[in-house]
Amino acid sequence: MINRPLVSIIMNCYNGEKFLKEAIDSVMSQSYTRWEIIFWDNASSDNSAEIAETYGAKIKLFKSEETTSLGEARSRAIKKAKGDWLAFLDVDDVWLPQKLEHQLAGLINSNHILSYCGITEVDQNLNVIRKLHPRWVTGDQLSSQLRYFEINLVTSVINRQKLLELGIDFDERMEASEEYNLFIRLLPHGTVFVCNEILALYRVYEESLTFQKMDRWSVERRITLEELAVDIPNITATDSYKVALRQADYYEACSLMSKGSLVNARYLLGKYKSQNMFKILFYVSYIPPLWKALHNPIIKKRLTSFLRIH
Repeated sequence: MINRPLVSIIMNCYNGEKFLKEAIDSVMSQSYTRWEIIFWDNASSDNSAEIAETYGAKIKLFKSEETTSLGEARSRAIKKAKGDWLAFLDVDDVWLPQKLEHQLAGLINSNHILSYCGITEVDQNLNVIRKLHPRWVTGDQLSSQLRYFEINLVTSVINRQKLLELGIDFDERMEASEEYNLFIRLLPHGTVFVCNEILALYRVYEESLTFQKMDRWSVERRITLEELAVDIPNITATDSYKVALRQADYYEACSLMSKGSLVNARYLLGKYKSQNMFKILFYVSYIPPLWKALHNPIIKKRLTSFLRIH
């Protein structure tokens, strides 16, 4: 690769010592070596910062004086980056060795604004839950991603200059869906390079920060879609936009079920009973223990894979 741009790898960390060394080692093992790690410690109370410091100069360590939202933490970390491209690795995930090399091969000398690839979802012990190759293809993707959002932050590579030109950044209000918000706002402005290979391992477990913030999923999705409608008013009439709103209703129903607000959850699910999957979910809501079992993160993902629900 003659043109070897610098990649700034953003690692946001809050009490991530359990898996941190494994994540950093996966960067150290990359076949593409022109990178820097921007390590943002979000006021951790464990030994995360001390572990990061043992890796020397390629890790640029920054310590926040207070714990902020993940959106704000990611935004602050990006401001420290110097690279042509931004990549992201959370402290409980793992990159495969050729991850950066293969994605940059499709990005360098192109006009693409970002890239992503496939992942293997694993449990805490790296046991395989399911393998996910991208459904969508290289090109314009806004409509596709509204229908089914599959840009995973762990494999995303973003043109930093394009972000600066557009004035797009992580929304500091976002606590759980900061990547969805960022990418949906970015997609109207350019094309995406999709690398069909599986190049990262993504841990799925109930204790992860993502699942601890389930109450925010529907709220933040609706904020994102409302912002999109301001920028592209006619998009609200499209099927893809309506599908994205339906997903927000599903997330809200999940939150309501977890709080015991069964009637309100059933109301949201019942809006879509003409569709088989929502009809099943509606009736399962009458058996809360079954609902809870089916919505365990690992069981849910294995079930959707078995049923071929991407």
